[in-house]
Amino acid sequence: RFKIETTTTDERFNFLSEHPQTKLYFASISQEPKVKIHYRKDNKTMEMEVGLAEFIDVKGWKAFGNKLGEFKLTKVIDLTPEIVSSDVQEIKGETDDTIYDEAIDLIDENVEQNFEQPEEINGSDEQADAGTEETV
Repeated sequence: RFKIETTTTDERFNFLSEHPQTKLYFASISQEPKVKIHYRKDNKTMEMEVGLAEFIDVKGWKAFGNKLGEFKLTKVIDLTPEIVSSDVQEIKGETDDTIYDEAIDLIDENVEQNFEQPEEINGSDEQADAGTEETV
């Protein structure tokens, strides 16, 4: 959940940290995304539903995100209801459409390059962030 703060075109803006352990688990363009997360805590597999719009405020794209908790994230399932085309309002204005389309393309590129579907996170009892430093 971040604002696109530029009108610059033909330039790439990364919204994920370049740290080697940064992983993107989920991305959405929905106004009200909802997910079910599976995680490990105290050697137990648990799950929880999170309304991301309620949990995460809209931030500038350089801001650090919110941390879900002190656990190892293993799976994210999108629970966001599909938008029916009759519910979608048309975006007006060529500039807005262009910026929106370019933002979607950049998000798609970042998801393709950085997405890693976790089966389960194994290893030591190290703390693992649920997501990345920057949150979408």
